[in-house]
Amino acid sequence: MKNMNKRTKVILAIVGIVVIAAIAIGVNLVGQPSTESLSGSTVLIITPSDPAIPNGNIVALEVNAKYDCAWSSSDTNIVSLVNYVNQTKTVVVQGNALGTATITAKCGAGVFNVNKVTTSVTVAGPLVISPELPKLNTCREIKLSVPAPYSCNWKSSDSVVSFYGATTGGSVTVQSGLNVGQAVITAECGSAGTTATTVQVAAPVQGLEAPPEDEGNPPVNPPAGCP
Repeated sequence: MKNMNKRTKVILAIVGIVVIAAIAIGVNLVGQPSTESLSGSTVLIITPSDPAIPNGNIVALEVNAKYDCAWSSSDTNIVSLVNYVNQTKTVVVQGNALGTATITAKCGAGVFNVNKVTTSVTVAGPLVISPELPKLNTCREIKLSVPAPYSCNWKSSDSVVSFYGATTGGSVTVQSGLNVGQAVITAECGSAGTTATTVQVAAPVQGLEAPPEDEGNPPVNPPAGCP
């Protein structure tokens, strides 16, 4: 009987330890909600990331959270929330002055509103292509650019003007070939919007290698057929 009692005590002690451990784990799980349960993703991301917009423009931001979020701006004089309703997964912000502000989204459920993510919104000057309405002779090239920090995808409406080198970024080099005419050069600049300019290509005036109206330069790598 004594041996049975001792064995029973050992079993009861082991069961007690297991129960206490299970309770501790359960309390820990309740007090520490997983990132997955709060955000719907292991990493919270705001898109678009670090956008640049012209002063006065707006851009919609979205976070990949499972639950709604509370949004805020580090400087509403530079970037403010437009018609903001608390606890949403999206927000519209507007540029009010040149500069950069940090936009924060705090996401979670109930008291666990602790997961946060940030992005920077830069407010810059007007989105325009320089030089404006450039004129080229045939077999010439010119560099077109938009103000920093804009980054764009560039396109040409006509093969009378082609690109030399990269067609993404804040600037691009365009070349004229042997044909005359015009082409619309478009810069698609993400959250900042789209802008365009027209490049005119004319035949050179006889006796003048580069008349005043030609704003181009001799191409580093001439197009096919050009000297």
